[in-house]
Amino acid sequence: MKKTKFFGMMLFALALATTACTNVNDPDPDPTSALPFSETFETGLGNFTTQSVSGDQIWEFSAQYKYLSISGFVTPTNFANEDWLISPEIDLAGETAAKLTFDHVARYFADLKNEATVWVSSNYVTGLPSTATWTQLPTKTFTDPGNWTLATSGEISLTAYAGKKIKIAFKYVSTATKAGTWEIKNFKVAEGEAVIDPADLVSGEGTEASPYNVAGSISNQGASKWVKGYIVGYVVFGTPTVYAFSSDTCTVSSNILIAGSKSETDINRCMAVQLPTGSAVQTGLNLKDVKTNLGKEVTLYGSLEAYFGKPGLKNTSYYVLEGGTTGGTKPVLGDFEVPEMTIAELRIQWTGTLKTITDKKKIVGVVITDLVGGNSGSLKNLTIASTDNSAGIMLRLTGNNTYSMGDKIEISVEGLELNHYGLAIQLNNVPNTKTQKIGTATITPKVTTVANVKTNYASLESTLVTVTGTITSPNGFWGSAAANQNNTLTSGVDALTLYVSKYSTFVTTAIPSGEKTVTGIVGQYTTVVTSPVYQLIVRNLNDVK
Repeated sequence: MKKTKFFGMMLFALALATTACTNVNDPDPDPTSALPFSETFETGLGNFTTQSVSGDQIWEFSAQYKYLSISGFVTPTNFANEDWLISPEIDLAGETAAKLTFDHVARYFADLKNEATVWVSSNYVTGLPSTATWTQLPTKTFTDPGNWTLATSGEISLTAYAGKKIKIAFKYVSTATKAGTWEIKNFKVAEGEAVIDPADLVSGEGTEASPYNVAGSISNQGASKWVKGYIVGYVVFGTPTVYAFSSDTCTVSSNILIAGSKSETDINRCMAVQLPTGSAVQTGLNLKDVKTNLGKEVTLYGSLEAYFGKPGLKNTSYYVLEGGTTGGTKPVLGDFEVPEMTIAELRIQWTGTLKTITDKKKIVGVVITDLVGGNSGSLKNLTIASTDNSAGIMLRLTGNNTYSMGDKIEISVEGLELNHYGLAIQLNNVPNTKTQKIGTATITPKVTTVANVKTNYASLESTLVTVTGTITSPNGFWGSAAANQNNTLTSGVDALTLYVSKYSTFVTTAIPSGEKTVTGIVGQYTTVVTSPVYQLIVRNLNDVK
């Protein structure tokens, strides 16, 4: 749904009436602002405009806090949105250098790097942003600070647009899975070249030969990569969380802080690193036992993901300390440097009997099971679907995993077993070392019918679908803590089994009445080929509307 709000005054001049005619002047064009240009947003949007490309949540003014904000989260639901906050025209004619700054805070985003961005256009007039050409402005890495204190964006160069008239926009994106909040004030464009702190510059490729620096690690969360930085302290978990920039009195052995320089004390330029309990990484790096590590440069391999509510490195498995000391297990990544095959191409190799995959290839998929909900997947079992949801497959790992719903992972398939579980196709006995997270993604369910799921089960198995029907259960509740339970979703003469594990977090919730829209993973469980039991596996109660 498209919504447009225009703020600011438009003045109309009316000419004096005569006996011949009445003249009315055209409205004045939007004002063009010269430098320096500023807008505090203390009383409203000023001459800024908003454009809502999708969703019902919009940029709004807070009279209480005197800033602009937007959030796709309306308790207790996340909503998908794309919304733009667009400046009036700013004239850089006669300028040789210009820079932008603003104060802001961005919190609870799933992908902050791509969901809170700043853009510039020299040909946008009005209407939807798609009517013009926009270029994303490079900014320092935005991070969730863990509190609601607004901080400076740092100086952002506009020198490439010197001599032009431009408009600057803040683009906000949220999904039905996760919706962040962005608050902005004190927008300013001024003369002069931007001064950019070297600590804010992203470098590296995340490889052993070219590891990410700390800024690069913060900016590229969501994959297992190599990173490099200086050990500057550690984190004490609590309320509030304490960041200690010393080693003298350290009693914490579970983590360290790294930064781009030895003297860094700005927590937004630091990154917490998890030292797994009992590991060689913990033994070699912790500041409780090895206080002389403070200030040393270290290269690490681990999973770039949130830690202490901020961008971090977890499951750290290997390190190289300044001077050459190493510890842990060095990853063997050659398995992933192979061509990709689709999940559909892998599935067609199943002929009904166990097969060992000989292809030197990998598959890529998005986790659609929800370990937190307790009803789909487990520590060693998960289901992935291709990013377009055209095919899916179950995985049985040899060790516990930490993958979350929405994680995009790749699996090296050479040597793995292609088998089945309850007649549903599954990759068996997958070593965790043959899997790695490479990002995050949102899967859009296929909207279909109960009848179609049964008729075309083979093409829908292990994918995410949405169907409509009436839910019934043997006890009036979703499940039972005593045993797994099969409920029924009925639409006309057709029905699917709604399997609910006794470990589900919603077993004691009453079954809703009336027709419902239900999203779930298509599956089956039976040992009799001629008597299939088709299932729809609900992941959590957000799947039922």
